[in-house]
Amino acid sequence: EFSPLFGKDEVLSRCATATDGFSGSDIRLVCKEAAMRPLRRMLNQLQALGHGDQNMSLLLKRNPVTLDDYSDARRSMQPTSNSRLASQIDAWGDRRERFGAD
Repeated sequence: EFSPLFGKDEVLSRCATATDGFSGSDIRLVCKEAAMRPLRRMLNQLQALGHGDQNMSLLLKRNPVTLDDYSDARRSMQPTSNSRLASQIDAWGDRRERFGAD
């Protein structure tokens, strides 16, 4: 679900900016964690309402993944990549190219 205050492109831009320095695997984990947050809410609500197909259908409509879920998931994780290490690897590659190493 996208915030009514922002369009889809704005939300995607904010998400991309928030994960600057994250690897693809890191972003995947952030998205998985964001998707788990509504499921956790639904579990609590389902226990309170009782089990049933109608209750589950209603809960799915009431509990989409929100920008807050994504933001909370992002704040709970740190990137596994290291920008300093990435710079060192780039510099190493540049030196190899200059000296003709294969």
